[in-house]
Amino acid sequence: MKNLYTTFGLTFRTFISFIKELPGASLYAMRR
Repeated sequence: MKNLYTTFGLTFRTFISFIKELPGASLYAMRR
């Protein structure tokens, strides 16, 4: 059970990081 929770946490953190990076990346793409 703990392993599942750890995997979920890691995926969730990566997902949040991806969401945070997305706006900046799209803004950068629109600027060029």
